[in-house]
Amino acid sequence: MYVEKQGFTKIEHSKVTTQMPPVNMGISLLLVVFLALCLFTFAAIALSSALNESKQAQDIVARKEAYYAACNEAEESLRDLSAQLESGASILSMEQTLHFTISDSQELQVTIAPAKDGHDYRVLGWQTVDTTVWESVDQITLIQ
Repeated sequence: MYVEKQGFTKIEHSKVTTQMPPVNMGISLLLVVFLALCLFTFAAIALSSALNESKQAQDIVARKEAYYAACNEAEESLRDLSAQLESGASILSMEQTLHFTISDSQELQVTIAPAKDGHDYRVLGWQTVDTTVWESVDQITLIQ
């Protein structure tokens, strides 16, 4: 069928053309946006976790370095004490505890006692001790 309109010829087909509803495009777009948001969220969580673990690892390394520095200082003190005892001085008469600072809240305590002959010593204790005083912040009244 030919239709004349302002000098143009238009052919109309008798077939009915079916159009896809625009909802299909919307669902796939929403799915892509949802997946992108999920991936972004998982990436942010992974990055946050990695940064947190890195900070914890650095804190652990710093604490271990401080502990081993205190251990080295204790070993040097015991070496000096051994040298004095070997030279014949009997400076160790009773049990003593030596204190070496690890951090603001911890110290290494080394407890030594004289040996039977008085010219040697025994290490009785080698421990890390918390030096802060714990104070309760909250008080709860249970029964009045």
